[in-house]
Amino acid sequence: MLLGASLAWAACGRSASPENNAFPEPPITIPSKVEHSIANVVFDKTELDLGKIKFGTKGFHVVYPFINKGPSVLHITKVSASEPCVCDYPTDSVGAGVRDSITMQCLLSGIGVMRKTIFIFTQNEPHQYILQLRAEVVE
Repeated sequence: MLLGASLAWAACGRSASPENNAFPEPPITIPSKVEHSIANVVFDKTELDLGKIKFGTKGFHVVYPFINKGPSVLHITKVSASEPCVCDYPTDSVGAGVRDSITMQCLLSGIGVMRKTIFIFTQNEPHQYILQLRAEVVE
C-alpha cells in the first residue's frame, strides 16, 4: 500500500511534456462555436380554414405543402395531430431546395367549430413547427 501511494505521489509531481507522452496525440481541439444544422422549412400555408363541412361527410384530408429552403437536409422525426386525426409525412430526409408535404386525415366527431393542431418535430433547428386547421361542422 505504501508503494502504491508513493507511485501515485510521484506521478502527480511529474510535469506533462511531449517526452513522457502525458498529452494525447494528436491534440484534441475543442470548437469555440457549435454549428447547428439549419433547415429553413417554408409552408405554403400554416393556417387553413375549411369553412363549413356537412356532418354526414365521412371525413376529410388536408395537404400542407412545404419546401426546404435551408442549406441543410431536413429530418422530420415525428408528427402528431389532435384526435381523431392522423398524419402522413416524409420519413426520408428532405434535401435543400426540395418540395414535399404533410397530409392530415380527420374524422368528423360532432357538430360545431373544429380546431386541429399539427406538431412537426425535426432534428434540425428549429426543432418544432406548428400547423393549424379550422372548420365548422354543420348539419
